[in-house]
Order: sequence, then C-alpha cells, then structure tokens
Amino acid sequence: MVVDPESYPWSSWCYLNGSKPSPTWFDSKTTLESFDSSPSAALEKYKQFVLDGKDENPWQNVKRQIFLGDETFIQRHLSNLNGIDIELSDSPTPQRRSAPLTLEEYQQQAQSRDEAICLAFRSGGYTQKQIGAYFGLHYSRVSRIVSKSTL
Repeated sequence: MVVDPESYPWSSWCYLNGSKPSPTWFDSKTTLESFDSSPSAALEKYKQFVLDGKDENPWQNVKRQIFLGDETFIQRHLSNLNGIDIELSDSPTPQRRSAPLTLEEYQQQAQSRDEAICLAFRSGGYTQKQIGAYFGLHYSRVSRIVSKSTL
C-alpha cells in the first residue's frame, strides 16, 4: 500500500483534486456526483471518504472469498443467482482441478521422498507447510526441494 492517495498510480485522487490534469477518458463529474450534487461539497466529501479509508485493509473484510459488503449486500447478490443453472463445463479449466491424492498416496507412488513432495505440491492441493508437516520437514526445506526439482 502507499502512504498517501496521490502515490497510488491507479488512483483518481490526483485528477479529482486537480493536482494533475485529467486524461480525456476520465469522467470526474460522475465520480463526484455520487458524493454530492454540489461540485465543491462533493470534492470535500470524496477527499474525506478516501482519507477515512486510508488505514483500512480491505482484505480483512472479505466475506465468502469474494464479497466486500454487509450480509444484506451479500444476500442481495446471492439471490440474483437463484434459478441459474451453472454447469461445471462453464468453469475455466484451472477451476475444475480434480481432488489431489492423499500425501500417503504420493509417498507410495513416488520413487523418493523428494519426488513425492514435488508431486504433492504440484498437485495444488497442499501447501508447503502441510507437506512439510507430513514429511517431518520445515516448509522452507520443502520449498528448496520443490525449486530444485526438474519434475
């Protein structure tokens, strides 16, 4: 994160407060109208809104892996999905990953401990910490084994 809003390269802060000229594609009027109908009052409310959230971490407020909002907001958006039939084939291939083998199964099918570690990690089903706990290794050792592997 950044210390001040102007330091964030994708922020509209500098365009709205006039410290930089707005690009032709940027519509400051629409943004400011969501704060107040008076341009000067809207600008002050926008600045206060940004500064009020400066020290917040939005990741702490994520709910159900994708929502930023209260329970009413979440329920409203979930209700939009009622009656929609979502087929597995509609999901991108990376999201249709099959369940991994157990760590014991990787250990049994591999020629060595390191091969089992690499196979388990590359399955995407286990973290290095989980693999390390199973094999009695620190996760940093698992990381080194995986990074040296040519599998």
